[in-house]
Amino acid sequence: MWSVTVEVPATIANLGPGFDTLGLATDLALNRLTLTGPRREPVVTVTGEGAGRLPAGPDNLAYRAAAAGFEAAGEGPAAFGLHCDNGIPPARGLGSSAAAVVGGLAAADAWLRARGREGLDLRRQLALAAGLEGHPDNVAAALLGGVTVACPRTDAAASDPVLAVRLDPLPGLRVVACVPDRPLSTRRARRALPRRVPFAAAAHNVARTALLVAAVCQGRPDLLAEATRDLLHQPYRSRLLPWLDAVLDAARLAGAWGACLAGAGPSVLAFAGRDSEAGVAAAMEGALAGAGVAGRTLTGRISTAGARVVGS
Repeated sequence: MWSVTVEVPATIANLGPGFDTLGLATDLALNRLTLTGPRREPVVTVTGEGAGRLPAGPDNLAYRAAAAGFEAAGEGPAAFGLHCDNGIPPARGLGSSAAAVVGGLAAADAWLRARGREGLDLRRQLALAAGLEGHPDNVAAALLGGVTVACPRTDAAASDPVLAVRLDPLPGLRVVACVPDRPLSTRRARRALPRRVPFAAAAHNVARTALLVAAVCQGRPDLLAEATRDLLHQPYRSRLLPWLDAVLDAARLAGAWGACLAGAGPSVLAFAGRDSEAGVAAAMEGALAGAGVAGRTLTGRISTAGARVVGS
């Protein structure tokens, strides 16, 4: 029986203004998936985050992604085993579903290559992952690592339906995530958004998204304070998270270079330097506790690696 193990980093999307477009990979947490097969019937186990709550059968998202990968490759086992050891908390804006999708596809690719088969290149994995996830921001970062810019092509019939570019992270940049204990489903967070937004808000976000990419490309953390300010989704999602502005303000006052909602939330992302990350983390956690919300902070770096094989 063949076995492969892959690791997938946590990811954070939007980064403030880059709605459904920008993302980053981070070592704040990771998921480890081990695929074994072939088997007579599907076997799925889940440990760590989500154990006892996430599906433990063929409807598990990571299992469905791996099965889709085998189907796209035109070969692979009809049934297999999958063990998911999850370090990424679900429904917190840290890319848990993207990690499941990318992890399943990467594991299928690794299993095929370990048996001398062609496998799935990154282009095919990205297209499949974006289709399963519904948008490319988190999955691009989970696959490629670093900071990513991703979007679907206007021509849906193109051979590469998703464009993704990886940017090297700013040197010395630290990531701080304030993670509430209470989850927020992406579906609920999406329902909070309006069907139309003011033209001025759209123009605001275009400018800040461009500024954020420039900050990464030119190594300018001083630009992040303005570059992470959003008008397209945070004002509407803050109605579900009445403590959000207090945590953002606390991060900025403590010396964060920039702060924003992490993905769809409820976690809050701050960028800090090595000397300020501890103070920023303490301030954010204090503001959250002051609002009567339990939670924790995680600190780390932008991960230069996306999904990777760690055992076979």
